[in-house]
Amino acid sequence: MFVKIRRVKLAATKSDFKLSGQSVCLMTENGYYKKNKQELFDLWSERDDIELVERYKLEFELVESRRIEGQPRHQNNFYLASIRESDLQSPPTRRLFWQTVQSKLKHRNLTKNDIDKITAKIEERVVFV
Repeated sequence: MFVKIRRVKLAATKSDFKLSGQSVCLMTENGYYKKNKQELFDLWSERDDIELVERYKLEFELVESRRIEGQPRHQNNFYLASIRESDLQSPPTRRLFWQTVQSKLKHRNLTKNDIDKITAKIEERVVFV
């Protein structure tokens, strides 16, 4: 059993754009005209006063690995939790993240040793609060 960690890029939002000088109105779904992501990127990439700030989150999954006919197979993927990279410095968000992880691990049929190993692996990326 091991922990799979994925870094996932989040969709762009209005707060993902830093502006210098003029303001820009982001077209959204709630009543404004919406352009697709490529059109928005093309529109904004032409402007010198806008810089896209990319946002990512870390997703943690518990994966059981077994050998079937001598070949490794990943089975029983179990989603534990995710946290935005921008929230890694926020103690309240980390606390909520760890409460979620611990709650989900408690309901799995795992030994204390397995839980300690999993927690240690996650703690390499998200500091325990």
